Amino acid sequence: MTTLEKETLKHQFEKHNLSAPSQKDEDWLYYDLDQLLNLELLDKTSEKKLETIDGHYLYFKNGVLEGHSLPDNVELKTKEIVPVNTKNSFIHFAIKTSQAIELTFNSCKATIKIIYDNSHSLHSTAISIVANESIVSIDRIFLCKEEKSITNNYMQMNTENNSTIVINEQNTHNQGQVFDFADASLEEDCHLIGLNQSYLSNKSRFQNRVFMNGKKATARLNGLAINEDDKQCFYNTHIYHNVGENESHQLFKSVNKSNALFEYNGKVSVKKDAQLINSYQLNQNILLDEYATIHSRPQLFIDADDVKCTHGSTTGDLNKEEIFYLMSRGLDELTSRKMVLKAFIDECFDHELLRPFTQNMDSYLNHII
Repeated sequence: MTTLEKETLKHQFEKHNLSAPSQKDEDWLYYDLDQLLNLELLDKTSEKKLETIDGHYLYFKNGVLEGHSLPDNVELKTKEIVPVNTKNSFIHFAIKTSQAIELTFNSCKATIKIIYDNSHSLHSTAISIVANESIVSIDRIFLCKEEKSITNNYMQMNTENNSTIVINEQNTHNQGQVFDFADASLEEDCHLIGLNQSYLSNKSRFQNRVFMNGKKATARLNGLAINEDDKQCFYNTHIYHNVGENESHQLFKSVNKSNALFEYNGKVSVKKDAQLINSYQLNQNILLDEYATIHSRPQLFIDADDVKCTHGSTTGDLNKEEIFYLMSRGLDELTSRKMVLKAFIDECFDHELLRPFTQNMDSYLNHII
């Protein structure tokens, strides 16, 4: 992308004939768009070189693919990406300002890391993932450490012929702003399992759209955010059940304190002829003090009549009865609080394909509690 000097995101959108989002859009209702759009984008060069990365990977440095190592039966090429119907200017900006690439997995079982290392200014990436008769595990790592840096990423996933994609996203201690938009299309008997882990990062926004286009397809989206000291995390999800006889699950949790802000805006849409679907959606939040803010909006849009759809939202402090019970068994209050929080968090990893991504939570719990 062209080097930016004393420019703003608003100027960049205008250069590419894109309209900036506004708070009239429900998805941006609680985001400080004025601050974002008028943030001065400072250019800083970085001498940091690519470190040795174990296993297979794609490494993006400031929006440019600087290195990669791919398994057999995986093809990498540049390709134009056309997103499913969307007016999201960040998605179109990512496609217009980056060299879009496509990764095709054919009849294989593969694990790969995708690292987004943005050390300065504003940079974008656009990736298309195609899984054909494959099981693909993707570990996405976001590095956006500078306060005035913005990383803007779009990933499109297409699964076919009994394929499965498992995604783990790591967004930890980032001082810049992370914007990530992911679309997935699931054909018959294909599966998506996603987990987002956002810990102590500043103004992170993740959007997932999943298009259930085949019978016996399943989608599971989990997210866990830990926020304090004015940190902000925004999750926006929308699952479209376009045909019947498939299943989706969403579970998003957060732990917040000290002027943190967390938003979950989740939607499930069921078309008229999409009968016999099962959809589950739950958002649960814990407030560790009286200063954090939560916005929770799980929503269902159902045009079919033979479906099972549930949604729910809870927000509150730690369960005092559970803490009292543990203390009555001889544990001190701090240990009891940590155990209750750990039990709350562990549910996000309660799937055989997500357990390998469980991090050592003690450091985060010690930090926030």
